[in-house]
Amino acid sequence: MDNQTDHLKTLTEIRSMMERSSRFISLSGFSGVFAGTFALAGAAAAFLYLKMNISTPGYYKYAWDENGNPDSGFFTFFLVDALLVLIASVASGSILTIRKAKQKGQPIWDATSKRLLINIMIPLIAGGVFCLILLFHSLVFLVAPATLIFMVSHSSMQVNTL
Repeated sequence: MDNQTDHLKTLTEIRSMMERSSRFISLSGFSGVFAGTFALAGAAAAFLYLKMNISTPGYYKYAWDENGNPDSGFFTFFLVDALLVLIASVASGSILTIRKAKQKGQPIWDATSKRLLINIMIPLIAGGVFCLILLFHSLVFLVAPATLIFMVSHSSMQVNTL
């Protein structure tokens, strides 16, 4: 009889751990939708800023003026655009996570959320530094693909931490 009680207690603990970590998994869909919407809005803003049409190749040619000097307006706009998309995406994900945790009566800041935050920040910071290095070396055309690579590594790390 004591053995059966131990098994039930173990199963209850496993279920409790799974429910605590599921708040991040259950919100990934909504967070992804919002992040994608913000990314599309940022891309649309860039598209309108550059006054491009679908058949205009080489957005990076706008990064320099007639004399071959970097166009500060170009870089300022894209830096602000990228930061707004990043802030809006992280904020919406955080708000959805906090809301769901409060609904379930779970603590917002625990070991799982600390680990998740650390694992999110690693690819974001590394990708940001890498993109700044690309810009420093005038490799503007590689920045957009680099952000996609770090976004995919960010998503896979987020799933692995759960």
